[in-house]
This record gives sequence, C-alpha cells and structure tokens, in this order.
Amino acid sequence: MSFWWLNPLMKRGQDKTLEDEDIPKLRELDRAETCYLLFVEQLNKQKQKEPSSLSILWVIILCHWREILISGIFALFKVLSQSAGPLLLNAFILVSEGKGSFKYEGYVLAISLFFIKIIESQSQRQWYFRSRLVGMNVKSLLTTCIYKKLLRLSNVAKLTHSGGEIMNYVTVDAYRIGEFPFWFHQTWTTSIQLCIALVILFLLKLYAWESHYKNAIEKLRNVELKFLASVQLRRAYNIFLFWSAPILVSAVSFWACYFLNIPLHANNVFTFVATLRLVQEPITAIPDVVGAVIQAKVAFARIVKFLKASELESENFKNKCFDDNIRGSILIESADFSWEGNASKPTLRNINLEVKQRQKVAICGQVGSGKSTLLATILGEVPKTKGNIEIYGKFAYVSQTAWIQTGTIRENILFGSDLDMHRYQETLHRSSLVKDIELFPHGDLTEIGERGTNLSGGQKQRIQLARALYQNADVYLLDDPFSAVDANTATNLFNEYIMEGLKGKTVLLVTHQVDFLPAFDSVLFMSDGEILQQAPYHHILSSSQEFQDLVNAHKETSNSNQFVSVTSSQRNLTSDREITQAFMEKQFKATNRDQLIKQEERETGDTGLKPYRQYLNQMKGYIYFSMVSLCYIAFVICQILQNSWMAANVDNPYVSSLQLILVYILIGAISTIFLLIRCLTTVSLGIKSSQNLFVQLMDSLFRAPMSFYDSTPMGRILSRVSSDLSIVDLDIPFSLGISVGGPIICCSNLLVLAIVTWQVLVVSIPMVYIAICLQRYFFASAKEVMRMNGTTKSFVANHFAETVAGVVLRKTRTEKLKQKKLEQRS
Repeated sequence: MSFWWLNPLMKRGQDKTLEDEDIPKLRELDRAETCYLLFVEQLNKQKQKEPSSLSILWVIILCHWREILISGIFALFKVLSQSAGPLLLNAFILVSEGKGSFKYEGYVLAISLFFIKIIESQSQRQWYFRSRLVGMNVKSLLTTCIYKKLLRLSNVAKLTHSGGEIMNYVTVDAYRIGEFPFWFHQTWTTSIQLCIALVILFLLKLYAWESHYKNAIEKLRNVELKFLASVQLRRAYNIFLFWSAPILVSAVSFWACYFLNIPLHANNVFTFVATLRLVQEPITAIPDVVGAVIQAKVAFARIVKFLKASELESENFKNKCFDDNIRGSILIESADFSWEGNASKPTLRNINLEVKQRQKVAICGQVGSGKSTLLATILGEVPKTKGNIEIYGKFAYVSQTAWIQTGTIRENILFGSDLDMHRYQETLHRSSLVKDIELFPHGDLTEIGERGTNLSGGQKQRIQLARALYQNADVYLLDDPFSAVDANTATNLFNEYIMEGLKGKTVLLVTHQVDFLPAFDSVLFMSDGEILQQAPYHHILSSSQEFQDLVNAHKETSNSNQFVSVTSSQRNLTSDREITQAFMEKQFKATNRDQLIKQEERETGDTGLKPYRQYLNQMKGYIYFSMVSLCYIAFVICQILQNSWMAANVDNPYVSSLQLILVYILIGAISTIFLLIRCLTTVSLGIKSSQNLFVQLMDSLFRAPMSFYDSTPMGRILSRVSSDLSIVDLDIPFSLGISVGGPIICCSNLLVLAIVTWQVLVVSIPMVYIAICLQRYFFASAKEVMRMNGTTKSFVANHFAETVAGVVLRKTRTEKLKQKKLEQRS
C-alpha cells in the first residue's frame, strides 16, 4: 500500500546511474510468458463453450478480471472520499458562522478531513498503479500473440499485413491498448462523480534515390499532418468545451437562483463552487477518456483482424517422429500447391515425391521452374490445394538469401542451442569458416551487423550452413547454398559439408552446379512447376533431352567437362583441450568497445531544461509556448477574481444579486477567451514542432553514412519513427501545457492562501520543501527507468523486424528461440 518496496531501487538510483541489472525482476505472474499462457488457457476454454461467438476482448477481461475489479474498488473509494470535500466545507462554514451542531465539531471535521484525504490519496495511488500493471500485462500478452501469429501467418495473409503494419501493431497499437486500462475506470467514475455532485447540488437546490524516397515520405507525412491537425483541433475544442463547462454551469445556476429568488449565502455558494471544482477534473478528463477509448478501439480492431488472419496448414507435418524407420522421410502424393491458395492457379502441379530416410536428392531445372517453391511446400509455406504431404522428423532450412540475426557469429551458429565445443569446432570446419573466423578481430565473438552488413555474401551463406548443421536435424533443405561462394569453396563445402557432415541425413539440395549431381542418390528435374523426372544422374541424363541440354549449357559456361570427385575428409581434428583453449583466448580478448553494433546510448543524470529547449527551438516554439503560459496565467487570474468577487460580495448588502451575478459571469466569459486561445496555440505549437522535428529526422536518416546503418539496428530507427514520433505528435504538446499549468495553479493557490490567512505559510513552506526533496529522490530513479524503457523498446522492435525478414525459418528452431528472446525483452 505504501510502495515501500521501491525504496531499495530509489536509494540505488540516488547513489548511481541505474543500469539494466539494477532493475528487479518481474513477479512470475507479470511476466510475458505467464500472461500469454493464461490468455491461451482462457481462449481454449471459451472456444469450447462458445466457438461461434468468440471475443478476444472478453477473453482478456476474464484473464484479468480480479485485478480490474480491485482497481475499480480503489477508484470508487477515491471518488467517494473526494466527494466528501464539499460537504465538509459546508459544515466548516456553518461552524465558522456559529451554527455548529456540537461543541467540538470543528476538531472532528478537521480530523475527518485529514483521514479522508489520506484515504483519497492511497486509493488514487493504488488505482493508478494496479491499472498500469494490468495495462502492462495486456500489452505483453498482445505483443506475444502478435509474434506467435507472425510465425504462423500464411502467405496470403502477408499480402494484407505488411512488415511495416505488423511493426505498428506492436509499437503503436499494443501500446495504446496497454494505456487503456488506466482510462477505463474514468469512464464510469466520471458518471458517479457527476451524480454525487448533482445530489449535493440538489441538497443545495442547485542517395541516387534518396531525394525520390525522401519526397515520397514527405508527401505521405503532409497527408498525415492534415489528419493530425484535424484530430488535434478537435481535441483542443473538446478541451475548451469541457474546461469552460463548469464556468457556464455556474453562470446558468446563479442566473436560475436569481430568477427563482433563491437567496445566495456563503455556505451554499462556496459549497456549490467547491462541488463544481470537484467535477471539473473528471469533466476536463472526458476528452482524454474518449480519445483513449477511440484509440484503443481502433488499435484493438486492427490487432484482432491480424490475429484472425489465415495461418499455415500444419496438420500434415509430423515433426515429432518416434519411429526411427521413417524418421527423415518425405512423401508427397498427387499434390497441387498455390501461393495464392487458389486451386485454379496452381504454382506446382501433380507433385509426386518420395524421399526415403538418409537419401540425398538434388533438385535442378531452369530458373523459375519451381525448385525453391518445392522446398517452400515442404516447409509448409505454400498452401496445398490438392493431394497429401507428410514429413517426418526435425528439419533445417538454408535459404537462397542469407538470413543473419544481429549478434555474434557464435550466437548465429548456436541459435539457442548449448555450446558443445568439439561439435562446434567440427561444424566450423565442415562449413569452411575456420580461416574466416581467424581473420575477425574477436574471432567467433565478433558482432555481426544487422543483416550481416560486415560479412561477405559467401560468409553469410556459410554461417547459415553452419547454423543448420549444428542443429543436428533429420532433414536438410538447402536452397542453392553454393551460389554465393567461389568454385573451390563450393567443392570443399560439397565434400566436407554435404557428403561428410550430413552423412546419414536426408538432404534435398537445389543447385545449378551440375558437377555435383553424380554423387546424389537421385536427381529431381523440374520444369514449369512440375517434376518431369526423378532418377539417378546417369539414368536421367540418358533419358531426358532437356536435362542433357541443361548439363551441356553448364559445361559450356564453366568450360569444364569433369565432375567433382567426392573425397572424404582427411583432416586430423585437434583435441578438445586445444580447441577450447584457442576459443577461450579469443573470448578473453573480445570486448564490446570495438564491436560494430554499439549499445544504444541514453542520457544519464539530470539533463535540466535541455529537452524542453530542443523541443521549443522548432518553428517559433518559444513564442507559442509564451502565449500558452500567459493565457494559462490569465485564465487562473480570472478564476481567482471570480471567486474573490463572490467571496467579498455575496453577503454585501450594497451589492445586488443581479450585479453580483453579472460581474461573476463577465469574468468567467473573459477566462473562456483565454482558455480558447491557449488550446489553439497548444495545437499550433504541437503541429509546427512535430513537422520540423520530422523534417530534421528525415534529413538525418537520408544524409547518414552507410556506416551508421551498418552499426545501428533497424529496430532502433523504427522505434524512433513509430512509437516515439507518435508520442511527439499527439502527447507532448498537451503534456507540456499540463506541466506549465500545474506549477501556476499551485503557486496561485499558495498566494491566495497567504493573502487570506498568512499563518498557513508556517505549514505550507515546509511541506513544499519536503515535496521538492521527495520529487528529487523519486526522479533520480524514475528518469533512468523511463530512459531504459525507451531503449528496450528498440530491442523488441528490432526483434520483430528480424523475425519478419526470417520468418520462413519458423519451422526450424527459430520459433522457440526467438519467442524466448522476445519474452526476455518484453
């Protein structure tokens, strides 16, 4: 209740700059994996009960209904305790006028007010904390659901959900939905507060292409800015309407009192004003509540549409095979496959293929004949429209285009598996990587840039081959892996990797290098989406003219009439001890200082007003900000004058009720003018600053050298131009206005109290000093935690970007490994 458990973190943050390891681990209940498993459990239960009318929103509510209920109870306590304020004020005024009910009523009221405010404060803190916690859990499970769905997304669904849209689902939509639980209780507590206020009032009776792409992006941004300006203007009008509502309500109410001849006295007037101030906060929060509801609804609809998209068919894939006699076998019978899932437009036709355990099959044919698509069908990437397909055992896949994840060479090869040094060194040898690794500055601990930017095409392909070999799968699907290497390396890879490293494994190799074909058990010749023939090399060479033409064309191109001889490895492997010693020396020398991918930089300590100055330096920002501040001051002065006029003259016999009300309304009307100017100026400040910051961001990205993109993961850039830019566009202008208004209201209240009752300064000044000290104590850690939150979002974004690029590997070890990494980073 007191949040005392945060003190160790706060003390640590006051003593030093917080790092990731200083942050305590989440409870088991709040971790992404636990939240997701709970969601899946509830989802399966609802599918069994009501399969036809399944609601993902209802499933999420069922997962967290206890937390939502408890936070709702605290919200109710906060509303009730806050609503007691006007009633206590009315009693105080009666006591001060000598109309108390009993002798020590003043002391009882003071003590009651003290405890009520404690209840209000504690209830509000618990409400906010528990709501944010629910939001964090919902965001985590949605992020995990999106990631899981991405791994199963069909190719037809990819046409309607691009990589950029999927990134937005995570960085923007999931964030908005995670914010919604905080606003949820505002939707009904506002109504309760209004009803309570009405009851009280009733009681009172009242590069070459850089320019092209940059111009295209700027055009899209201009379109976005038009919508953004429209949204922000409507938001400004809503804020003006709801902020001016209490002023209008008070004016209309006093007019009604005048026409109904209801006498105005200090006790009913100030109780009425206090009641209006009570509902002013929830009323002014209505635009934010409505905005949060709309944003969450739109974001949730987008995510639900994505989660309901079609998935790959996996019922025919029997990866877990306990029968050793059929492990590693493939059977396809009279099958058609279509990328579009349309039986009338098959990509592959009449496919009949049987690959037995430990067979090595070469797949060849002209460009576009369907070789890579055949491997994709075995992976389950291409929808089956007819026939049957069965695959037994675990399989590994090496794509034609190398997929490299950001990390060290060792991490790319191990791919989540445990390190067996002897097996690892054997893998490096079979993949012809030993000499390359010796040339890297940190050996196999050298950081690889995003998409392998600091590697050659051949090195990336060989790392892929090593990754597949180390997984020790039953079936190996190799899509022309020798295309990126020279002839000598290709020959060495064929002998060491295919024939020796994969001995006893089932291998399907797509290749254009016919020199290797005689060594295979059978050759599969394809043309125009069909398998023309499958037979041993010499048989198919003598029986197929098209295949003879393909072989002869290769011989003419390579000027070679000799085939590669299959030789066994004669390498004398070094001992485990020597291998371990050599790699441990490399590991000891490796440091992060010289690595290509640097850790994301973040500010440390108190940066003062620097961020605010940077924001206000955009497009006359200081002028707009000065106008906002002056209008806020003028608005507060008008509010003080309104209350002062009413307090000074409500019981003045020389001031008529009509004069009292007219002056009160006039001051209120002037305050609404300043309020309107403040709202419109805030929107102008936000649009101008956001527009200028975006232009600077684009200029920096398009003028940055290639070394910047080599050393900066794409996730960091995407995080800046999506979630961070969204906050700059929508939230910062109004948040800046709130941060200005808070101190102005606080200072004005203290000033009024000092003028009316100077003795209050004896208590107020020490309390202000204590509050400032507590704020500094809190902000020392809070700032660092918020900065870490900003940098860790980049990890998640980068992780999603990598997965979108390499999602075809989902049938191998990728799904399990990358899911584990995502849960750690979430």
